[in-house]
Amino acid sequence: MANIFRKPSRLPYPTGVSDPTVRAYLTELIRVLMLQEIDYPEGETRTSIPMWSARLTYTMGDVIMKTGTTELYKSAVSNNTNNPLPSATSDAFWTYLGDLANL
Repeated sequence: MANIFRKPSRLPYPTGVSDPTVRAYLTELIRVLMLQEIDYPEGETRTSIPMWSARLTYTMGDVIMKTGTTELYKSAVSNNTNNPLPSATSDAFWTYLGDLANL
């Protein structure tokens, strides 16, 4: 069976992001997603960023993607349940990380 999860020769670098902390975070996120599978507590294995769900509880630091978009958000609080995502901005519950379409 062919290895479809081969290591890329060159990692993409986020462009269009001016904040160096966000740029470093997104670079590391891209590295993790491209080079390894992520194991989730449910025993589910994914190689992509999970979509936001009102049914799930997020802990501080969890990264999700807004449904129907390529916008990334990080949970700013623990026990973050059913708090809708803002539109390309941050609020008390979510930190806007950027849009993958602009990387």
